[in-house]
Amino acid sequence: MSEALRTFVLRGVTMAVVLVSGAAANAQTCFVVDPVWQQQHIATQGALVGLVQGLQTAVSESLALSNEMYTSAVKVFTKQVDTSGQRVNTNKVGVNQALAATLMQEDRNQRVVKAKEDYGISTGQGVNACKTISMMNGVNAALQVRSETALSWVSALDVSPGSAKSMPDAVKLRLANAARSDAAVLFDTSADDSSKSVVLAHMAGLPPAKPDSRLKGAEAEYMMQQARRIESLRSPALASLAAVAASSSKGSHGGTDFNASTFGDDLSMLEGLDKLIEQYGGGAAYDAWSAGLAGQAERGLLIELTRLRAMNMKLRQVDTEQRARLTAVVAALLALETGGL
Repeated sequence: MSEALRTFVLRGVTMAVVLVSGAAANAQTCFVVDPVWQQQHIATQGALVGLVQGLQTAVSESLALSNEMYTSAVKVFTKQVDTSGQRVNTNKVGVNQALAATLMQEDRNQRVVKAKEDYGISTGQGVNACKTISMMNGVNAALQVRSETALSWVSALDVSPGSAKSMPDAVKLRLANAARSDAAVLFDTSADDSSKSVVLAHMAGLPPAKPDSRLKGAEAEYMMQQARRIESLRSPALASLAAVAASSSKGSHGGTDFNASTFGDDLSMLEGLDKLIEQYGGGAAYDAWSAGLAGQAERGLLIELTRLRAMNMKLRQVDTEQRARLTAVVAALLALETGGL
């Protein structure tokens, strides 16, 4: 407030106090009729009104300015808050995206690791998969071809059931190979098939006599029946001997489709069984196989278990066949004893 305005207000207040005091003292209304005073009063009133209007204008301007400044400040603050919120949201989105990408990458890595463990050659296909598959294929081929080889040898013998080899020819064959009669050759994996066939012929003896064209009628029929009986009684023994010999024969013998270059060594059945014992029965390769199990995934362990069960079933079949041959041989011996031959 200016100095002139302050002085005018003080004068007005003083005059009002004097008028009120005088009125109270005289208990009557007193009007000033001095024209000079009235003119001064009117001039003062006009100045006071102008000052009040100016003050009102200044206050209005100040309020408007304050409102604008407040509005601007609110807008700036709101903008700052909005920008800050956007930054926070942007950061959150970025963090969430990074987290999602990390989780997806981790999931992919875990799936890759799982697939590698389940289907990898070192953990998901069994211990030393390629070598084991090659060895088992060789063993299976040797087990399979043993029966075929044994049957082919029995049918080729001159004492086989139904053969028509003459006695002189059978004697000539045995005399020509008199030095080749050692039965140890049946277990020799390096011996050839012809050497084993000669030993089988020596062990089987001569073929039974059969009627020729000179015999007729009941005499010829009786001789033929006797020959058939002898052949049938000793056929189980011949089959067993042939099976023993075939057990030491290489797997590619007998006309099978076994390919040693594809599956590994050309194994005999005895060599194949030695391979199984070597790896699964405590042999030289057992420690490596046992240690390899520790690094196998679940699928690899199941594959190893399946292989063992398959080989177990195959060996049980071999054992059953051997027991059947022993039973047949014992039955043939019993028949010979009871028949008096």
